[in-house]
Amino acid sequence: MRGVSPSVSVREPQGLTFLGLGRQSHAVRTALEACAAGRVRVLVVEGGLGCGKSAFLGEALKHAAASGFLVLRSAGSPPEGRRPFDLLRQLAVDPDIPDAQRSLLQDAVGTETPAAQRVRAALHQLTGAAPVVIGIDDLHHADPQSLHCLLQAVDHPRATRLLLVCTALPSGLAADPAVEAELLCQPALQRVMLGRLSLRAVSGLRAARPGPAVEALPADDLLAVTGGNPLLVHALLEELVESHTQGHTDERAGRRRRAASPVIGGRFYQAVLASLSRTDSLVRHSAGALAVLGDSGCAEVIARLLGIGRAMAARGLRALEATGLTASGRFRHPVVEAAALDTLDHDHRAHLHRRAAALLYDVGAEPDEVARHLLAARHAAGPWAMSVLRDAAEQLLMRDDVLTAVSCLELARRSCAGGPRRAEILLRLTVATRRTDPAAAEDHLAELVTELRAGRLTSAETERLGHLLLGCGRLEEATEVMGRPGPHGDPRTPRLETGFHASALWEPLIRPRTDPEPGDEESPRPRMPVTGIWDLPGDGTNASASDAAEHVLRSLPLTDTTLVIVVNAVRVLCRTGSYETAALWCTRLLGEAAGRRLPGWKAQFLALQAEIALCRGLLADTEEYARQALACVPRCSRSVFIGGPLASRVFAATAMGRYDEATRQLDHPVPEALFRSVYGPAYLRARGHYYLALDRPLAAVRDFLGAGRLLRRWGIDRPTLMPWRSDAAEAFLRLCEPRRADRLLREQLARTPDDDPHVRGVSLRLRAQIAEPPDRLNLLTEAVNHLKSSGDRLALAGALADLGAAYRERGESTRAGATIRRAWHLANDCGARALCERILPGGPGRQSFGDGTGRTEAALSGSELRVVELAANGHTNREIAARLCITVSTVEQHLTRAYRKLEISRRQELPARLCAHIESPV
Repeated sequence: MRGVSPSVSVREPQGLTFLGLGRQSHAVRTALEACAAGRVRVLVVEGGLGCGKSAFLGEALKHAAASGFLVLRSAGSPPEGRRPFDLLRQLAVDPDIPDAQRSLLQDAVGTETPAAQRVRAALHQLTGAAPVVIGIDDLHHADPQSLHCLLQAVDHPRATRLLLVCTALPSGLAADPAVEAELLCQPALQRVMLGRLSLRAVSGLRAARPGPAVEALPADDLLAVTGGNPLLVHALLEELVESHTQGHTDERAGRRRRAASPVIGGRFYQAVLASLSRTDSLVRHSAGALAVLGDSGCAEVIARLLGIGRAMAARGLRALEATGLTASGRFRHPVVEAAALDTLDHDHRAHLHRRAAALLYDVGAEPDEVARHLLAARHAAGPWAMSVLRDAAEQLLMRDDVLTAVSCLELARRSCAGGPRRAEILLRLTVATRRTDPAAAEDHLAELVTELRAGRLTSAETERLGHLLLGCGRLEEATEVMGRPGPHGDPRTPRLETGFHASALWEPLIRPRTDPEPGDEESPRPRMPVTGIWDLPGDGTNASASDAAEHVLRSLPLTDTTLVIVVNAVRVLCRTGSYETAALWCTRLLGEAAGRRLPGWKAQFLALQAEIALCRGLLADTEEYARQALACVPRCSRSVFIGGPLASRVFAATAMGRYDEATRQLDHPVPEALFRSVYGPAYLRARGHYYLALDRPLAAVRDFLGAGRLLRRWGIDRPTLMPWRSDAAEAFLRLCEPRRADRLLREQLARTPDDDPHVRGVSLRLRAQIAEPPDRLNLLTEAVNHLKSSGDRLALAGALADLGAAYRERGESTRAGATIRRAWHLANDCGARALCERILPGGPGRQSFGDGTGRTEAALSGSELRVVELAANGHTNREIAARLCITVSTVEQHLTRAYRKLEISRRQELPARLCAHIESPV
């Protein structure tokens, strides 16, 4: 007989001391010695999934065979593939059984229902020849019939020299409770626990697998992720080594290298799946339930979710803890949780999520936690589910988790299709989606307007819809909605959701007006108070508007309901000339929107940055900010918001002389609703200036007048907000219609506050083109002074160019040359190539406006010219340095070079040389 000897000598099992299992190997040796001495023993080796039970059993059986024992091997099978007496059939065909005893055992188990006494007799004959060790792997999967027969053989008085060595999970020793009780009653039973690896053991395994990826994960982190489970430790180490190899490939391909952490689908994930697949159904179902419940998982809730007793649920959780998959009732790593979820099929997972949602709602869990399960199940039947999803969306929006909030509201919307709460859900969905996707929000608004026209909205829902339309700039629809009679027949006023009127914050001039405006050929229209939030606040002066805007910005937080007021407050600061303050607030608000990861709001403030840069004449910055604004908004072609940044890009490209780029921007598709929104006039104005640049004044007039018509219709026609009359006047001058141009300019000046230098400067510059030659110079000088104080460098450059031309007409070539060069350098600093070419074709180096002596200041660089002009106006070197943000030493160097080029030796000679009585534009 192979491996069998009548006299057995049990040696010290050196091979069983791997990974520090000295105590467990001693228990094996003791059991073998007892078996060799004629006694019967049952040794159960318990441990979590992947903790090395099978490896330990293999080493123990190998040691027993080497010591002269007859070793039989078998393993339990999962329930879906298990048949009665499978274990005994495996023992009967073991190749190590001598032929005489094999036939005896095969005869004993050959019948359909082998009798326990026949199995006992066969084992008795086997033990008569040599001590027998029967190894049973996965005792918890063994069929109860085989176990019952084996336990009866062990328990028989005549039994001798027989040892059962089994592996099992801590959650249960046998699949059948009766057989487990029979096993636990065995007096010869001894239980040995295989624990997880210690930090020292994990460090040893890590040291045996050197490499950068392994070294990037410290031993304590490796232990924290794997729980010391040997199978998981080896799997994670292998995955890290593979990721390092793949990382070199990714780096060569230009892709980012993966961090030292397990990923779904990797070896670690596969090892977790393998471990769970080998465990019993209780542990597997407990893992799935815990993964479904997440932070809400506990023995009581898991028991109710699975429909089992609390004690059974606790056993399943203890088994997961013993395996190292969980710690303190939670999965150690998201990849472990993902693997546990993947053990569930789709329908069963959805069923568990539905049950979990109902259970958590019953115990009073937070709405967002309940909603998580409704979303996972894609099911929200019942009024309670609607309320939960609505309340969860509000909680999530407060935490700026917009995507999940939108998912909650979308599920609620699908679940109540055609129901009475549909409009309410759509209103909330509009608010949420506006943070990230303005186009989607406007789609919802269009749907709500359709519902309103069909008479399916309540009075409160109508008022809220009007406010949302107003906030999105859809003024035509907002006036329609808010103009509908309220419950008592009175028109609605724009009330914020926080409960107070817009006028309480904005103080707009919203007095009804029915008198026709000068030059308005249309019938008189009453001024719509609903659009007052897009108007100027204050008492009609720029100073009061600017003060009111700053008060709003200091008083209001950035929320869904205040966004439109905050945006308009910054815009008012910009339009009233407070560019630095506007830029400061805009940068602060843009940082907040970006920090809260709200691309829809971020786009709003980037578009404002583009407007501010355009008003300051920073054309390159205008184009970049507008490009970023459009990039933030998905499907921007479907949103009216596109009109704002698109207009800025067209303005900038046209001023820079990049007409092909401006054409491409105008070819960009825009929604038809744009021209019924507050962004429509800006788009028409930008397109009008593009037509002017291409010498198409008739098309330009049509767009400028169209913009003005919309502003008058909505009651927000303020030159400070949009000086469309001067735009149209410039086009009429191109059409040789000075009388119409003059009428528009007079109207604009009459409507412009005295403290608005920009609009006044632009209007006076155009009036100078109509005025008689004696008045032209005074008008242009006044226009230059106004524009210099306004801060609009691009408009100032154009006015200076006209002033230089006026000087040239009067024969004052020196003044003309200095003024025109200053205009060119200013336009050049703005990036306005088209204006530069109009002022000095070919650049300043090709033009000469000398003083008749042959000497000119054309050789002065732009930096030198700016320093010389300030010095000629009486500024000290220190003041010049502070003004131009350069050092005093740099100022001195510029002056030294300028003196040499101008052939002067003293500072006092600068005014005469540069005609200092003309004010410097710098």
